[in-house]
Amino acid sequence: MRTYWWASPGWVSLLLMVPICVIVAAMPRSTYLEFEQARQFFTGDQLLLALAGLLAFSAGCGVVGYVSRSAQRQRIRSSPPSRILHSHYRRAMLVIGLIAFSGNFALVLPVLADPGLVFAFLSGKASVFALLKERTLQVPGITSVSNLAALFAALYALKSKIADRPLDWFDHTFAAMVFLAVLMRAVINSERLAIIEVVLPIGIVWFGTVGLRWRAWLSLAPILGIVGIIALFAATEYVRSWTYYRYYYDSYTDFVLSRIWGYYLTALNNGAGLTALYPPTFDGTYTMHWFYRFPLFPWVEVEEATFWEYAFRYATEEFNNTSGVFAPMQDFGSVFGILMWFFLGVLSGRIYDGYTQGKFQYMLLHPTWMIGVYEILRLFYWGSSKYFPTLIFTVALIVFMVRHRAVATAPITARSAHPLAPVAVRGGRTRT
Repeated sequence: MRTYWWASPGWVSLLLMVPICVIVAAMPRSTYLEFEQARQFFTGDQLLLALAGLLAFSAGCGVVGYVSRSAQRQRIRSSPPSRILHSHYRRAMLVIGLIAFSGNFALVLPVLADPGLVFAFLSGKASVFALLKERTLQVPGITSVSNLAALFAALYALKSKIADRPLDWFDHTFAAMVFLAVLMRAVINSERLAIIEVVLPIGIVWFGTVGLRWRAWLSLAPILGIVGIIALFAATEYVRSWTYYRYYYDSYTDFVLSRIWGYYLTALNNGAGLTALYPPTFDGTYTMHWFYRFPLFPWVEVEEATFWEYAFRYATEEFNNTSGVFAPMQDFGSVFGILMWFFLGVLSGRIYDGYTQGKFQYMLLHPTWMIGVYEILRLFYWGSSKYFPTLIFTVALIVFMVRHRAVATAPITARSAHPLAPVAVRGGRTRT
């Protein structure tokens, strides 16, 4: 199975993330001051460090790809892709979908239960925006399972490939119900990443695979994705914050483009500043953030004083992302951080290679794993509490589906022996 470049983690890092880093570093100082960045850290050595991490990640993916291609040349016949029994696959979809729907709907239920608050939000009153987040149900367990919508989106998109059955009206109706709950959470709680988490896996599965012929417009899908993100931001922010920010920008277009660009510029500059000013933590604060947020570990507390001290001196609390590129360096130093990026590249390349070979374990994992690649400049998604529940449930699903695989058989072609037939040897005997 061939894919377009934007479905490959190595190519995304090399062809998309590296140029964005160079462009951000080349921005004038006035752009940084616009977002209350007192000092431009993302330049010089810190830029080279970020590029080294991204290139190491791409190199790790490339090593796996080279080894895999060499092994495929020596392999005479590849095994047929495994399939999951439809009844068990649908059961898994229902369980994950219901959990995701319950988590997202419960989060916004206190807001929906107040018609006056909903009307004030739709009318664009600036005073209601801060109240929205306060009214949402911010319970650690519920906010964690709400992120399972990404896994449900992957299951929804992969059904015809893994269960060998087309999507029916029930699948579409159930998915629409889950995605509507996600949309309400994204708008009310200002979590645009929630929409990306369901759109990206579906896009990777449905449009990322090269069909009978290569289509030029699909190779430019990231550009269409950027346009979609801008449109999404424009639609949600108009009723949410334009009433407040309209006095600070000349037009709504300037506001939208500036804010979107600001998220990535400030994240990279924050990450570069923390790496330049503070020693490595060596405790996984940035790469294993899920551990410090896990509800079962109440005695473990994350030490965030460093960032707030940095934000007080050089940045602002509003733009508080610290960039995923610098996360390994902030935890383990420059050398070990770059090595970690290489091993993450090897892992990502192995997942992608298994996905292209049609192995259902990797097909379940790859679409959601790619979210971390696309968010690499803004946050370390793989180590966040957003992705940890998805990863745990994905592993549980793999274990469940291994026990309920359909029997895979090798195809029998005309005028050829059956794969299990005895092979003749010298002396007239047969070898079984």
